Amino acid sequence: NKFLRPAHKKILIYGTFYGETLFKEMEVNLCPYYQPYEIRRSNKIENIDFDVVLLHFDHQRAFMSEYLSMKPLKKKNMIVFAMEPPHSVRNSFDYQLSKDYFNHWAFNYMQSSFFFGPYGDYTEKKNSNYSLREIKEQFGTRKNASFSVISNCGNVQSLRLDYIEELQQFFKVDTYGGCFGSKTSQEDRIEKMLTYKFFIAAENSHCVDYCTEKYWDAVYNGAIPIVIGHPTNLKALIPGTFINAFDFSHPKYLAKYLEKVVSDEKEFIKYHAWREKYIVRYFPFDCCKILDTITSLLDQGDIEDPTIHLIDDDSVCIPAQLAYNALVK
Repeated sequence: NKFLRPAHKKILIYGTFYGETLFKEMEVNLCPYYQPYEIRRSNKIENIDFDVVLLHFDHQRAFMSEYLSMKPLKKKNMIVFAMEPPHSVRNSFDYQLSKDYFNHWAFNYMQSSFFFGPYGDYTEKKNSNYSLREIKEQFGTRKNASFSVISNCGNVQSLRLDYIEELQQFFKVDTYGGCFGSKTSQEDRIEKMLTYKFFIAAENSHCVDYCTEKYWDAVYNGAIPIVIGHPTNLKALIPGTFINAFDFSHPKYLAKYLEKVVSDEKEFIKYHAWREKYIVRYFPFDCCKILDTITSLLDQGDIEDPTIHLIDDDSVCIPAQLAYNALVK
């Protein structure tokens, strides 16, 4: 019974999230029945009197360097927050460093994680304010084109730039971002999503469950996402809201379908039908649910999250060339 937990447990939130506060929403006072928990934040280890440490994967090496200097005796628990694809995680996270000292629990976009943290999700609306008239208006006012914003050009895990170049031969694609010689802020990107019919949600890797804010921003702001991620693992997305580039054996066939959507109001409206029933939530974060999961795991004793071995494992991803070959046959 969560209302009758006498044991006082301590959680250390170590380091930051790319300079920002890590899990700023994580406060015990948001969950009254979890008073036995004490949460403290620090960029260094003041003492090893904690039961669980929560850190970003990028800080694991620094944490372990400090931790080992304190000569720990008892095995503890580490929640590893990793929202990047495996090739990025592998550069900073070393499981071998902490495997003898911690049980590892993944906080990750993979649905198999002990702590599942998607970039977005959707839930049923309590009251529908869906306006078919508004969608019909957008069919007339939005540009009959797609656009792409890419600033990470050196990534060899995806050949998305090559694919976009190929698609441009058959359909209008406006390009923005550092890879195309222009700086585009998050605000600019959102603004453009309000004026185009399509947005190319091209991920930097083709990995299981890896679907970032590119999709969620587009669908929320009314640009139909053309998703270039994992070819088949798209079950977390809202059904009927996106076009999967892998459903077409060549960009010219995708272009042919896009031409159909821009000329057929009913086809366009189909991609917006979800608005009647659902709302989108960005980075859904439930502090009480997290504490609930921690409580359950601590009750089970020593337990390791199998997903921890996948967060830096490229086997959950499709190599760039194989993905490209499937897109451009």
